[in-house]
Amino acid sequence: MKPPAENVDLEAQGPAKHAQCAKCFAYMPLSATHCPECGAPVNAATESVADAIHADLAKANLLRLRGDLKQAEEVCLRTLKRFPHSAPAHTMLGDLAFARHDWQQAVSWYELALDIVPDSTEDHAKLEDARRRLAEQDSLSTAEQLGMPEPRPRAMLLGGIALSVLAVGALGYWVFMGRSPLDQAPTLRAGVNTPVVLPDDPPVTPDVNSKGGMKPNPSAAKPQEDTEMARAIADKAPNGGQLVEAASEPGSKAVTLTFIANEGEDEALVAARLAKTALDLYGDLEIVRLRAVRDKTLVFTASAKRTDYEVTQSEQWQSVHSGDEQAFAEMLLSGEWKPGSDPQDSRDDQPSDGSRSDGEADAESAGRSDVAGESGGGSADPGGMPGG
Repeated sequence: MKPPAENVDLEAQGPAKHAQCAKCFAYMPLSATHCPECGAPVNAATESVADAIHADLAKANLLRLRGDLKQAEEVCLRTLKRFPHSAPAHTMLGDLAFARHDWQQAVSWYELALDIVPDSTEDHAKLEDARRRLAEQDSLSTAEQLGMPEPRPRAMLLGGIALSVLAVGALGYWVFMGRSPLDQAPTLRAGVNTPVVLPDDPPVTPDVNSKGGMKPNPSAAKPQEDTEMARAIADKAPNGGQLVEAASEPGSKAVTLTFIANEGEDEALVAARLAKTALDLYGDLEIVRLRAVRDKTLVFTASAKRTDYEVTQSEQWQSVHSGDEQAFAEMLLSGEWKPGSDPQDSRDDQPSDGSRSDGEADAESAGRSDVAGESGGGSADPGGMPGG
């Protein structure tokens, strides 16, 4: 780094402002007729000393501009041997040290120059600059010794913060938009004898007790095991994305699966796939009851028994019907019902442990008026089962 421009202004450093006594080498104003230190008269010899110093420093400055700092320093040192009280020579040596980034040497030379000419504002400015750079160098050296990391630019820090904010916003948007439509499907529970149209869900008003806390709502709590079952079946079944709810029946080895029936598809095929997945995943299940809902209306019910499922897995049955989904559904499902039809099942839907049959359960559920609010199973609502 080159020193400031004022460091090369030789006219401001010596002869233009002061004259030097040829006898004691003290500085005095150009208008003085006698030396203020020794009283010697000003004569041509005094002027010749100033001219000699000026010529040497001009040569040293030229060498410095050419990049030969070492040779320039030698010229200044020879000048100091001849004229040890030359403030411009001290200043020039400070400038050379400044150019080498030797801040400590620069401070020393500028201080010596000010000892000779204390009122030099130019040397004061150069001294302060050198001291500031020396302090910065000492601080950096201390940080390196302590193993402290170098400070990063403020722009990089602000850029990192901005990127972090953008990343968090993008992640939040992805999580919100990535929710399956099934997460908002209503929880349904209805009888099997009559189509039931579910009313729109009313706004939920928090129930607060006298102490300001929330009152427990048992009907709103879904058994954790039903929620986990619904999630597992939805993940494995080919039509798992249509599953809304899995509700196990306490005291029995049966479960009721409620799913959404799309327009124009065969509800029996979807039911058979869901039942097969449930029976494969849960070996203790004996009966899977299935209910299909379209536009909040019950449109299909059926049951699947493990004994019938085991028949479809036999080698003899597979040799004839392997890959035939229609035959599989007809063999597996029993008690099928659709609006305007009677149950066409002649097989017994009673589980081996003696729990209620489909007809008994359907008769009881048909009398319920608020089927949506009485659902106690694990469903695919927000926070429950993810969509398949």
